[in-house]
Amino acid sequence: MNSNQSVKKSLEDEICASSRFWTVNDIVSALNFFSIPYDAQISGFSIDSRTIQKGECFVAIKGENFDGHDFIEESFKKGASLCIVENSDLPFLKKYNHLVVDDTQKALSDLALYTRNNTEATIIGISGSVGKTTVRTWVSEILSLVGETVSSKKNYNGRIGLPLSMLSLKKDSQFGVFEIGIDRQGTMQHFAKICQPNVAVITAIAPSHIEFFNSIDSLAAEKADLLSGLCSGGAAVINHEIFKKFPIFQQKIKEWYSENGVNNYLDIPTVGVTSEATAYIVSANSDFQKGQTKIYAKLAGVDVCYTIHAIGNSKILNSLIALVTAITSLYNENFGVIMREKWNNISDSLLKGMENLRVLPGRGRLFNVCIKNCQEVTIIDDSYNANPTSMKAGIEDLCSYISAKRRIAVIGGMLELGNISEKEHFYIFNLLNNTKVDKVYAVGDLTKSGFETLSSSKKGAWTKSPDEMSKILKDEIKSKDIILIKGSFSMKLWKIVKKFENSCISQPILKEKIA
Repeated sequence: MNSNQSVKKSLEDEICASSRFWTVNDIVSALNFFSIPYDAQISGFSIDSRTIQKGECFVAIKGENFDGHDFIEESFKKGASLCIVENSDLPFLKKYNHLVVDDTQKALSDLALYTRNNTEATIIGISGSVGKTTVRTWVSEILSLVGETVSSKKNYNGRIGLPLSMLSLKKDSQFGVFEIGIDRQGTMQHFAKICQPNVAVITAIAPSHIEFFNSIDSLAAEKADLLSGLCSGGAAVINHEIFKKFPIFQQKIKEWYSENGVNNYLDIPTVGVTSEATAYIVSANSDFQKGQTKIYAKLAGVDVCYTIHAIGNSKILNSLIALVTAITSLYNENFGVIMREKWNNISDSLLKGMENLRVLPGRGRLFNVCIKNCQEVTIIDDSYNANPTSMKAGIEDLCSYISAKRRIAVIGGMLELGNISEKEHFYIFNLLNNTKVDKVYAVGDLTKSGFETLSSSKKGAWTKSPDEMSKILKDEIKSKDIILIKGSFSMKLWKIVKKFENSCISQPILKEKIA
């Protein structure tokens, strides 16, 4: 429908006056309706009838395996105030407050865009093939010490997840930190338009979801489209290695200036491990008993030292990306100027935040369990996701544990690699053959051929399922072993992690090094 501009303006003013609740009229304005005969406050938005809360608006999304229209009545029985639907022919709808739209997924995006345009928050958009969830979580935790921070829910980062997360923003939120994931070409510009980040972050480029792209360069080009949505006076925090390797990032920056004018400023601090980067790691000392690392870095010429409760090169670099992002988000100024003139004012709070950082479950979490006659083993739970780059990093981290009696790798298949899948799996097993890993166990059809190439001394066992592998590991692990468990989420290696947790015979169940 066409919108009434004067009514829309007054409604936009109304939402700006309210920092906590949406109203039906706000939704009317966001979706360009004239008006509707309902009046209610909306406490939030949901696409899941199982978790919907009283007062929320239910958006009936049609997915590949479900149709939200089948759960409308359930949502209202649980207290929904309004529903947004595509199908107006449902006989029970007349009993409930509802809006009919052509596309509920588009409506969700329109609502998020309206939210973005009516908040004062500094928006941080984080993407990358690996590390984006960790960096997003850490940036949120650091900034939450400074002001009210809204972050992506769970790992909601796609066409539904990103707008749904953004709908938690309030007018007076200080920061919004959102993860942005892509699985095919042509999606990032859409996300950039909705998110309109003040700070865009690119953690890494690796062959994740590569089967939907022509090449690693086309994947990089898609990620670089995040920069197209950057606000004037914003910043782009980019991994220095990919900034050098992929010219598309410099090209996107030139395009940004062409569209926004050379008088507008864009700050581009890079983060890396060499002095070429704006911020770089000088050295890092890991304490394997405490599960923490003391990091020395130089940020725009300023020496900085901090400690994180994590071990491994990827975690160290991600922590610096998170710190630089947090610093950049606090001021609308050049990163070097901030470090020279403002660092003394913010260093205490930000470095305190760094000390509180922990690794997420499934993404490199480290913990000890006691099994079989109170034998203690260490688990590296990296079971949430895997691609060749993150797998290599996980293996390197495993090999860095100098105090381990044996280093054991439990490897699952890496999905969505397309026509490079076989080559990349062979590469990983060849890598394992030439490292300090003592034993390798493999799960799933994708790993079978690579497992056969291992030297006999390194071969543990191959199984088709994680349940079979759990039974084998139960008998073969020994005291003081350290075990990396890593594979794509669909390989379900997290089941092996759960088996270890459930078989722990000491109290408390987990003696955690890293939460």
